[in-house]
Amino acid sequence: MERRSTDSRLHTIRAKIWMMVILLAVVNCVSGAIVFFAASMLTSETWIPVVITIAVSTITTIAFAWWISSDVLRPLDKLNLLASSIERSPGMSVPKTTGAVETDDILHTISRASKQLTNVIDLMDDVSSGNTQAVLDPLENPDRLSESFRKLVAKVTDSIDAKADLARLQLAINQINYEISGLQRGENVRVKNDYEGIRPITDALRFLLERNAEMSMIVSSNTSELKTLVTDGKSRLSTVVEKDAARERTFKKLVTALGESQTETERSMQDMSASLAIINEALAEIKKNPISHDENAKAQSAVKKQFDAAIHKLRDVGEQSLAITHVAKSVQDLARRSNMIALNTSIQANGEYTGGLSTLTQEITSLSERAEKANKAIAGISDSVVRDINEANASIQWVSAEVAKIVARTVKSEELIDTVSGTLSQLTDLPAKLEVEAAERSAKSERNVQIMEDCGSRGEDVSAELKTCEMNLSMMHDPLELIRESVTGRKHVLTPLVADDGAGAKKNGSGNNGAGKRDLITIAGEK
Repeated sequence: MERRSTDSRLHTIRAKIWMMVILLAVVNCVSGAIVFFAASMLTSETWIPVVITIAVSTITTIAFAWWISSDVLRPLDKLNLLASSIERSPGMSVPKTTGAVETDDILHTISRASKQLTNVIDLMDDVSSGNTQAVLDPLENPDRLSESFRKLVAKVTDSIDAKADLARLQLAINQINYEISGLQRGENVRVKNDYEGIRPITDALRFLLERNAEMSMIVSSNTSELKTLVTDGKSRLSTVVEKDAARERTFKKLVTALGESQTETERSMQDMSASLAIINEALAEIKKNPISHDENAKAQSAVKKQFDAAIHKLRDVGEQSLAITHVAKSVQDLARRSNMIALNTSIQANGEYTGGLSTLTQEITSLSERAEKANKAIAGISDSVVRDINEANASIQWVSAEVAKIVARTVKSEELIDTVSGTLSQLTDLPAKLEVEAAERSAKSERNVQIMEDCGSRGEDVSAELKTCEMNLSMMHDPLELIRESVTGRKHVLTPLVADDGAGAKKNGSGNNGAGKRDLITIAGEK
């Protein structure tokens, strides 16, 4: 306990009461003794001094009681008044003393508590106004309660800061949710929130949105291009299937034609063998009746002489036709002169000898006309004869030249016949060789037919696989369309498709196969 000086001890209420009680006892003793002796001297009665002494002592005690109550309670009244003032104004200044040590201690305790309460209130006002850093500053004249309260407020401040951060975080998250809500509608989204607490998330979200936009653009363009390629591939596969069907039909025709060709080859070999037999007969005939070169030369000379004689006769005929031409010209001149005479006669007929001359004129005119007709006929015959003679002459000359060529060719043919005879004599063994070769070719043809039939069966398998590929491409068209629509935000679910064990493909719900997964048919017909 704090030690006080002797002066401070005298200012305690206890000391005051003690001193006043002692003073009251002394005053009562002195005043009672004086009053008793005085009353005893004034009266002889013994009880009167006692009564007077008791009365004086009572009055003195009452007076001292009033004085003691006023002096002792004065610090308490002042303390009560100051406490009320401190309650109204916690930060007010207090006097140094109230008149008693006890009340001073109480006043200082109340004042210190008021100051701590003021500090706490100010701290709470600062915190409530948002100045949470004030909690970190130490309080003035702190005690355990204020320090504990400061720590509690610090915790509460942390909670308030956390709540504020949580509110800002919630606001930022709500803003981000509002900003990215357009993704479901296929809109372009841009994150504008820059709250520091979620900056890594917003940066990552921006990066993902950019990547999503790039991927959406790439997927959209690629799916469109792939859709075009699938459509083109489907049309090409349809064309390939049609061409393969045509190839298969052509291949079957080729197999049939190959079989017929084999038959024709065998028939040709037989015909060739028969022809070779005829060649043998021709060789025998050639060897049987040979013609010498001298006989050929004599025959050629005779033919040449005959042609020369024919040409000479044709020349004579040509000269005679020229004579006919001259006669025709004479007849023409005669006709002309007859016409002139007839003309002169007709002129003179207009004179004296009208009757006889007119008859002569008519006869001469008739003769002139006949001569002219004969002249024309002779000229036509002459021209025809000359033309025919020229043509015959040209033909005979051409025949002569051709005969010369034929003779030369005959000579060469005889030489070639000799050569061919030597060559054909070597062909006598050809039928046996042809039979062996025909047997070998027949075996090879059978093997080729078998290979072609195998190729035909493989072609049928390839045709089936091509049809399967076409069906797979048809299956790919709908998923690609759904992917493109999902990228643009119109649809978000791919309709699963199922395949029918290499024989075909069906959508879910369109057949009896209701599997939940989508299988893709490969070229080999496997899933």
